[in-house]
Amino acid sequence: MSEVTPEQMAVYTEALLKHTKVLDQPVTEIVIFKLKQPHSDETTRDFETRILANAATGEGVRRMSWGYSLDDSSTMIWQIDWARIQDHWTFWQTPAFLPVIRGISDLFEAGRPLVRHYHFKPAGMLHEEVQLISVWDQGAPGQAEADVLAGLGHSPDGSGDSKSAKGAYAVDMQGQTWYCAAFGFATEEEARASSVTRRGESHLVKLKVFDGAVSA
Repeated sequence: MSEVTPEQMAVYTEALLKHTKVLDQPVTEIVIFKLKQPHSDETTRDFETRILANAATGEGVRRMSWGYSLDDSSTMIWQIDWARIQDHWTFWQTPAFLPVIRGISDLFEAGRPLVRHYHFKPAGMLHEEVQLISVWDQGAPGQAEADVLAGLGHSPDGSGDSKSAKGAYAVDMQGQTWYCAAFGFATEEEARASSVTRRGESHLVKLKVFDGAVSA
């Protein structure tokens, strides 16, 4: 892939500022990558040292988690809580962005992270280690977020299978019909026994919270 420049990202940011509806509010970025090669200890170290460690320096990064899909070992899910969506755009224009984008180019299939930003309420990703994350294009916005979750088997009164759940439409320019449903579970066994329905691209993942430490 051709290397992007800070100047190119600055121009793109100006367009986003004009057309993105949710500004100055917290968002959760959810990225679904496809690895070029089967994952290994080296893949993990590369991702943590080149991508996570640099991304963690971004202003507005509140929390990051990541993990390989338990359904498909060639898939990785990465979540970032940003204080504001603009903080992500600002990061694109910092020196730390270049090693991130180079690492992504080296490790993952071209043109295939599936990435969107979601304005969850309350803000932020779920905190359970085991999560079922589904993303899909609804085609049109409109159905209430709680109704979408209920249609997938979530009980708002907490009597359902999952410990917690969040759902939201993406806030990205030209991506606002995309929906993410995230369900948190105590264990993988509970998740697999759950009656929660999957939709679109869906992965069960055991997540690791990145705290600045890299794998040995």
